[in-house]
Amino acid sequence: MNAIQRFSFVVASHRPNLLARARAGLERLGASDIVVIANPRSIFSAYDTGRREAKNQALCFLHDDVDIDSIDADLILDRLAEHAEVTEAVGN
Repeated sequence: MNAIQRFSFVVASHRPNLLARARAGLERLGASDIVVIANPRSIFSAYDTGRREAKNQALCFLHDDVDIDSIDADLILDRLAEHAEVTEAVGN
């Protein structure tokens, strides 16, 4: 199992087109657990729901406009998971 598959990815949005794009990008990378929260009351409630529904212990909370498109995403997530209990990765 690679690092991408050890993570549960939680994505929330009121914008269906961005949710679909985020999901497609994660699927392309091989993510096995993608929790999509459509039209949440708030980002906090969405992430709380996502945390409860996630299948994996390692969680990655994403905004709907974030694309993980690095060919090194697996390596990056693997390093993050090894060295921290709470990790934040920021990109553009």
